[in-house]
Amino acid sequence: MTENTLCPISTSLKKALAKEFDARYRLGSRISWEPFVGQWARYLDSEIPTAPSVRSILFNEKKTSCELRIIDGLCQLLLGCSYEAWKAPHIHKLTNVVRRYKLEKETENIIIEPGSLLRIKSPASMGKNLFINNVLNELNKKRYTVVKYNCLEVDQECLKDYNVFLKNFCCCLIEKLNLSEELLSLSKWRSTIVPNRNLTRYFEKVFFSEKKNDLILVISNFDLLLENENINTNICRLFRSWYEKARQGDTNSEMWQRFHIIILHSTEFYAELNIHTSPLANVGKTVELAEFNLQEIKDLSQQYNLALKTEDIQKLMNFVGGHPLLINLAFQYLNNHRDNNLQTDLDFIFNTAMEETGIYANHLRKLLAILKNNSSLKEIFQLMLLTTESLEINAPIISWQLYSLGLIKRLDNHQLTVSCLLYRQYFKQNL
Repeated sequence: MTENTLCPISTSLKKALAKEFDARYRLGSRISWEPFVGQWARYLDSEIPTAPSVRSILFNEKKTSCELRIIDGLCQLLLGCSYEAWKAPHIHKLTNVVRRYKLEKETENIIIEPGSLLRIKSPASMGKNLFINNVLNELNKKRYTVVKYNCLEVDQECLKDYNVFLKNFCCCLIEKLNLSEELLSLSKWRSTIVPNRNLTRYFEKVFFSEKKNDLILVISNFDLLLENENINTNICRLFRSWYEKARQGDTNSEMWQRFHIIILHSTEFYAELNIHTSPLANVGKTVELAEFNLQEIKDLSQQYNLALKTEDIQKLMNFVGGHPLLINLAFQYLNNHRDNNLQTDLDFIFNTAMEETGIYANHLRKLLAILKNNSSLKEIFQLMLLTTESLEINAPIISWQLYSLGLIKRLDNHQLTVSCLLYRQYFKQNL
């Protein structure tokens, strides 16, 4: 198979994918990623054993919107990052990334506290997974067992019933901890006991007894659970109960002190519920990832071996802020056009930023589609585009949704402003 050849998809796979994806897409419901992507991934593994061929499929530019959704789900599930981030070299790798050493050390110290619960929060594409991976790589692997659970793995049907969801969650942990397959039958799960207590019993009687090391559970894309009214309150109550068990001073406290929860999410906790009565209010600690500062962007440019002057970097920051994805896309473009004049390439980035030929075209189109499909988001964001002054928006849910998309940022006075000049110019023209 050549590098530019797409693998033919079997009829049976087409039917399976159509049944799992197309119907749900047309109905506007969330995709059941686990069985869908699982089928596709297994097919790729069997039909295309070489990585270059897989890359040729993912890099092929002629994709429908449905196909892009498919591939984005695959990247999220298997790589822990979006398709856009995966496609842009260096963004998803542990090379050519900004290390936040001081914050990494502070985060590590939080994690190793007995019975810790840590929330890592930032807008989308800010590098949460990379950041926590750097932190976990520094921990003593002999003492800690790390289990990663991506909420994109959860089937939509599973989210309709909390008991079914917890059973699935429990089975995933059994598999990820490489425990006996016999445990997958969940023979200890009792119908006469509430779901939260059932899962708690599995931790106490199975997971903690099988694993003598401290257990770190990393949950990414937690927003997907918060959005679901069948799940959000119960799962947060469960995590709070585990956090409190480590602090009760009874015979079970010691085992729960060896358990650590790390939650990665984009939106503010309980944005759609009463924040002050959240089961996770005042529980654990929060680390919020900020945009890159000037020095961090200078360091990143040096990793790309770009001979950029401080004024060039400052000009780029004035245009796109310190957003990791936008900065990386610019540096990647400059890196791929080394034979050209650096200043000419910088001018191209600025002059074509809002055009189809610009390096930010795909990113901007995706955000534009989200805004056009959500009248509430569109209305509030258009209001912010009318002024260059910061505003106080009395719509916390909408504000946090815009923040989670990276479209706005909070200032020290708790007011909000459009994140960068690129967004202001593009959406003022196109929204």
